[in-house]
Amino acid sequence: MLKTNLISLYQESFRKHWDSSAISNYEGSHYTTGELATEIAKLHLLFDQCGLQKGDKIAVMGKDTAEWVIAFMATITYGCIVVPVLKDFSPQDATSILNHSESKFLFIDADLWSNLRPSELSSLQQACTIQERKSLFSQEDEPSLEQLFAQLDKAFETRYPKGYSRDDIAYYQTPNDQLILLNYTSGTTGFSKGVMVTGNNIAGNVLWCIENKIIHIGDKLLSFLPLAHTYGCMINVLLALTTGVHVTFLGKMPTPRILSAAFKAVRPNVIISVPLILEKIYTGSIAPQLRDPKIKFILAIPGLRNLIYKKIRNKLLEGMGGAARLVIVGGAALNPEIGAFLKKIKFPLSVGYGMTECAPLISFTPDSEQWRLGSCGQTLKNYMEVRIAPAFDESGELIQQKDEHGNTIGEIQTRGENTCLGYYKNEEQTQALFTEDGWL
Repeated sequence: MLKTNLISLYQESFRKHWDSSAISNYEGSHYTTGELATEIAKLHLLFDQCGLQKGDKIAVMGKDTAEWVIAFMATITYGCIVVPVLKDFSPQDATSILNHSESKFLFIDADLWSNLRPSELSSLQQACTIQERKSLFSQEDEPSLEQLFAQLDKAFETRYPKGYSRDDIAYYQTPNDQLILLNYTSGTTGFSKGVMVTGNNIAGNVLWCIENKIIHIGDKLLSFLPLAHTYGCMINVLLALTTGVHVTFLGKMPTPRILSAAFKAVRPNVIISVPLILEKIYTGSIAPQLRDPKIKFILAIPGLRNLIYKKIRNKLLEGMGGAARLVIVGGAALNPEIGAFLKKIKFPLSVGYGMTECAPLISFTPDSEQWRLGSCGQTLKNYMEVRIAPAFDESGELIQQKDEHGNTIGEIQTRGENTCLGYYKNEEQTQALFTEDGWL
């Protein structure tokens, strides 16, 4: 168990970076850290008035926006458990998740709410929109959310007559060993399996990234991966808000055209991506050039080859805003051909490996020059351990244990600070998740 409490990281960071830019929507609203903290405090007051208790579940379902982040952070800094729900889930799946998680309060986009039936949501007491914070639903025996919102600003002024300042930040620090996040994702089998993530699991990810200087104070990030997945959320939100960086949330489908314009506008220093994005760039603009007979001829000449590689690398980076020092790829395997080419042109790429059950990091190499082709990084030193266990086929027969290069073949098993508690209300699957000696 780590000594550093997760929530204390945000309390300290928000005080320290009060006047700095924190989060914004692409072509939209903007919040300094102080404004972010103030909005969180308003939601804490609302939670008080709604009668929410420490350990209650609050769900967030909608577009990835700065306001989504405010709702998420307000939940965990209040002592409640956050339940992110992918906006792409069907109404049936969303209903199952909200019921299984016993979510009492729901932040949701209005168009998504229109597809749900409140009568089918067994635990839900109140719901409101994420962006405008308009009341959508209140149980008859619960405080009227519409009335609470109408009086919220006045109540906030009464609580903080001199205005809300950095000295007023005093978050409930949920013990690291307790549940803080329930993550139901498309990466787990069946929506009844909510991954139970503790403060310690997230702190393990965040502290390792801080120690290895993945992002720096003053950096700019562009978030375009789903925040309801731990990969995008961990770096673009949970790490970023401890470090004093500015994150812009794309909030729309990252098509090549939209992403290209956003990269140029934001000029991110670190880019968190998936292989598909790089593969589209490679097949769309690089591969056709490499098939050109003239380019093939030039690449055969050692002295000119490096000049061409440099031009391609610079063009790629310019297309990503021109300021990126590191491009992180995870979430799926990188095409070996594309990886080999990017390595050849010295593109600042590094690949990581993880899973929701580790919130998500298991391995990563921070220095792109040290990243080895075909590798998904080094195990997180001092935080995670990995072993290769014998693998068996469906009939129980032992699979060949060495490949042609002498590498061990088997199942990757891990343990450490980042490993989750198991699956919510699913003891059978939780027991199946871990080995008898505690490896995941």
